[in-house]
Order: sequence, then structure tokens, then C-alpha cells
Amino acid sequence: MVPGPSAVNDILIKANSTSSLSFRWSPPEGEFDGYDIYLYSSDEVLHDRKNAEAKTLECSFQNLSPGALYKMVVLTRSGDQKNDSSIWARTGGLSIVG
Repeated sequence: MVPGPSAVNDILIKANSTSSLSFRWSPPEGEFDGYDIYLYSSDEVLHDRKNAEAKTLECSFQNLSPGALYKMVVLTRSGDQKNDSSIWARTGGLSIVG
């Protein structure tokens, strides 16, 4: 049996505002076809979905609710095999002081 693709590594919140979230990640090991990217609200309702090529290393979502918690799932695809990694993030109200 051929092992499935690896999950992405090191998902980070790249930026957030009151209505948007941006993420970036490190590519998984080995060969794979691309990504399915999902954004869920905190009550597990699917808010948005994107498909991305294998070379994609970042993604952003717009028109989000201020101060809301979201879960982004990056699913690595290789044929019928899949593997996923996820991160929780909240819009708005987060200030990073240098």
C-alpha cells in the first residue's frame, strides 16, 4: 500500500483584521497533487473552501465576522489519499507590539 501524503507543517497566522485572516505554512514532505483548504466557524459550520496548487504556501479569507473564532484546515491531496493539518484563529482585536 502506498503511504498517503504528509500533512503541511508549521501553519502560522500571517495577518488578521476585523474581517480577514491570512495564513501561511511549510510544504509537506514528498509528492502530492495540491491542497483543499477549508475555513470553519467555531460551531463547525463551513464558511469557505478553496482549492490550491501544490506550490501554494499561503491563503487568506475575507468577509469574516469581527472577533470570531475560525478553524482553518489544510488538506493535502495525492490521488485518493489525504492528510490534514489545522489551526484556530480569531479575527480582530489582536495587536502585536514589537
